[in-house]
Amino acid sequence: MTATAEKLVDREIATMRRFEIADLSSHGPWVLKRLLTAFPTMTEQSAGGFLRSLIYSNEYLFLFQEHAVGLAQQVSGYDMRPHPIIQERFVFVENKSDPDQVEAAADFYTEFYRWALLKGVEEIIVDENTDVPRALIEDRTRARLFKREMMYLKVK
Repeated sequence: MTATAEKLVDREIATMRRFEIADLSSHGPWVLKRLLTAFPTMTEQSAGGFLRSLIYSNEYLFLFQEHAVGLAQQVSGYDMRPHPIIQERFVFVENKSDPDQVEAAADFYTEFYRWALLKGVEEIIVDENTDVPRALIEDRTRARLFKREMMYLKVK
């Protein structure tokens, strides 16, 4: 059964809102640290510039909670279908060993799913750079996860 926006949540979800420039002062230090760990070729300046550049873009959904951030992007699909897809860029919690923070961060996937429904998107790529276990992603979206293998060449 496919979830609809109205039936997606039957419980109270964590408080979250769109990330704003001002939130860089409160969340920026730990988020930048996590970005630099996940993407070691970035510098602190490039990571900060990257975040500032996407905050007000309709192509991105950048959300935050008290102890977590989630970023998803609408992109062209990997195949020739004309429909875009949503791709999780990251879902980070401030303290990965805190189960309450991880549980709350799973609610980002509910919002990513709603966003996809509103845009008529058929696929969301998840579990690429997240602190949330797959079972919680499935729980929050009420959708089954599928695995797709991708091959790539490393260009030197």
